Amino acid sequence: FRSLWAFAKSTGKRPRPVHRTDSGTSGVLVVARTKPAAAHLSAQFSGRHARKTYLALVSGQLPTADEGACTEALLKVPSDRGGREKMIPASPGQKGALSAETQWRILSRGEGAALVEARPVTGRMHQIRAHMAALGCPILGDRIYGSGKLSADRPMLHATRPALTHPEGSALRPDAPPPAASDL
Repeated sequence: FRSLWAFAKSTGKRPRPVHRTDSGTSGVLVVARTKPAAAHLSAQFSGRHARKTYLALVSGQLPTADEGACTEALLKVPSDRGGREKMIPASPGQKGALSAETQWRILSRGEGAALVEARPVTGRMHQIRAHMAALGCPILGDRIYGSGKLSADRPMLHATRPALTHPEGSALRPDAPPPAASDL
């Protein structure tokens, strides 16, 4: 965020966040320099034209398949741990249920843990976190859907490679490598 405010000071223009991540999630943020650029980029997210890719370290009951899709509808409810609302799996036809889809692929497995690539098709609040928990393998460090600080100091979720179209028409593919283990 420091570089965003340095940009604002140097140009006198306020950067416009287009896509944000949950608190504690590392990786790429999409920020526009102008209102028209923000509108163009935001339309890609709301129209589901932007592709988002995340990496997650998960543990628990890992799926036997190496890839799949979680299409569990989600319902927003008050958190049982105080603070913000959270998402839970909804019953079929339940009032307030929101359709959600997360495609996932296990990149590597270890003893009761895995590195997962997750691609949300929809953009629901906490979607990847709720879907991984629904699959039986919550994200390490997730205090709402997993074991919190018992497993890691922060959620082990990383926004790595969004795919968008730049306002001028070219492909926009920023990439953020995961933080080094020493930075966690």
